[in-house]
Formats: sequence, C-alpha cells, structure tokens
Amino acid sequence: MALAIVVGVWRLGVFDGGGGAAAARRCPIDEAPQVASVGPARIAGLQRELVRMIGVREALVPQERGLVPYEQGVIGSEAAWTDEEPGNGGVPARGPQPAGFEMRWWTAGRDDLVGDVFLFESEAQAQKFFDLATSSECRTKAVGQSASVPAGSRNLEWSNPFSYAQQDVYLRRGRRVYRVSVVQPGVGSDVPVPVGLYGFRLVGAVACGLPLAGCAQHQAAY
Repeated sequence: MALAIVVGVWRLGVFDGGGGAAAARRCPIDEAPQVASVGPARIAGLQRELVRMIGVREALVPQERGLVPYEQGVIGSEAAWTDEEPGNGGVPARGPQPAGFEMRWWTAGRDDLVGDVFLFESEAQAQKFFDLATSSECRTKAVGQSASVPAGSRNLEWSNPFSYAQQDVYLRRGRRVYRVSVVQPGVGSDVPVPVGLYGFRLVGAVACGLPLAGCAQHQAAY
C-alpha cells in the first residue's frame, strides 16, 4: 500500500473506526517531529547500530546465526504509524536523507522482526516523538505500558495498518529513538495473551543489544 494512501486513510479515522469524529481531531502522526536530515555517512552509522543489535541476538541464540535482512533502507518519522516498508535501497549514495533507518529479518521461528532507529535534531524532539509514537491514540486495538527492559522503554501492542497484531518496544537514548517490532506468524488482528507476552519478551531481549540499552543481562531464551 502506498505511503500516501496509508497516511490518508489514517487521517480519515478509518484505523480506529472513529469515522468523522476521529477525522476532526488531530492524531499523533500529525504532530510528530520529523527526523533530522543527514548525509550517507551518518545513515551508515545508524545502519551499523541495528547490525550490532541483531549480532548480539545471534550470539545469544545460536539457531539464528546468519540472519540476513530481507529489506532495509531509509525511513521517516511516519513509519512508526504507517509501517511503510523501507524497500531495499540500503544506505543511499548521496544526501541529504531522512535520518531514519529500518532493517527487517525473518527469525528461525518465522517471526517478522523489525529494527528502526530515528535520529532527531534535539533531545526534546526525540522525547516528543517517543511520547507520541508510544501513544495508543488513533491506533486500532492499541495498548501501551512501561516495559521492564530495556530501562526506560515502553511497550505498545496494536493492530497495524495491514491488520496484523504487532508488538513494539520503544527506547530513547539522547537524540535517538529506537523501535523493535515483531509480527508473529499466523496471528491476525486479535492476539491471545500468551502470544502477546512472547512478542514483548522477544522485542525486549533484542532491544537489549542496542547501543546504550543498559540491560543488566540479555535474555537468550527469546
């Protein structure tokens, strides 16, 4: 689905079933700060942070060694709501570019695992984005709560624009906001509680491999 169509549908209130009333109020996507504009070298640095994260995961879970991203590329702030695909552009050869990068992998258990990093011009912008992106406003079947790991992170479960239940963990460190997400195989928009809990344990464990995550220990079981 094209990004313009996804955003248009969002703003009409279709995602939360609110009809005209939902369309009349502003949603977080309308207020979210845009990521910074940077050159290829900085984009490559963002990519390395996600590569390091998945490398920590592979070291702890031997059956997942050698994970290869099936998609990766530059994204903007709106990806937190639209779940737009990054394509396979990788690191662009020229700038300036939006300072957001996403990588997607299939795990050994066929979980669709996603890592994002968003870089903003200031810590205040990053905090505002974090607060808005973890809100349940204007999302379908959304529930958010503080997460136990990594420290200061927040969990969000919702039915994404493609009607799949998704578990996210968001983490802010300085001017960066990270998101690790999972969509589990065979799960539609309604997710049983144990499946949701597994998803949150998985994304929390993977996020512990991020720079400055500060986890006391990694959770190799997930």
